[in-house]
Amino acid sequence: MRIRLQLLFFIAAIGAFSFLDSSVLKKVITVSYVEEEVDGISFVTQVHKVNDTVKKVWQVDEEDVPERQFEKILAAAKSREFLKEHRHEEQLRIQEQEALHNLKGSIKKQEIRISLKNALDSIIKTLAEFKRCSLDGYYKFSEDTIADHHALQHLLSVCVPKAKIILREQLDELSLQELQSFSKEFIQYSYCLKQFFLDSIKNAVNTCSDTKALKRYLELLS
Repeated sequence: MRIRLQLLFFIAAIGAFSFLDSSVLKKVITVSYVEEEVDGISFVTQVHKVNDTVKKVWQVDEEDVPERQFEKILAAAKSREFLKEHRHEEQLRIQEQEALHNLKGSIKKQEIRISLKNALDSIIKTLAEFKRCSLDGYYKFSEDTIADHHALQHLLSVCVPKAKIILREQLDELSLQELQSFSKEFIQYSYCLKQFFLDSIKNAVNTCSDTKALKRYLELLS
């Protein structure tokens, strides 16, 4: 709502000096002008005062209207403008909440992805240790670690490739719920694989008949 107020004050000396009493006839004119712009509509109130005579004029978009109609239209315009401002403020509040929610989600995704990368690095390192130690014949499967060959193959052919894909994707392309679910499973795999490796080394120590290989396995446990 925009308001403009103007007050014009005139003093006019009208008439002529009297040759007899040197008197002067004076007329005082006061004009007040108030303009409001509400909801795109111009509302003008003018008050003309000439000495003790007062005249008021009400205008809506430069058209003269009665005072009652003027007040009715003005009240309706103010109500509409208030509702618009309220809706605008509510939209801003919602946008701020969404921005904050998205920011928190992005931070959470980044934290999860860091944990996922650490788990992937751990799994890759453990798998390299399996290959280096030639433990194929000594796998010690367990429900507490890696249950069987099928579970191990699932980790190698499904989980590891999926983790690599996720780490290449943009954060805004990832679903937080899916990321949390997969990350929890994958991180658990990294712990289980480490224990599976240690159990397999112990199994090799207990069953290996090659003294050279046995020495190498014992060094890994030390």
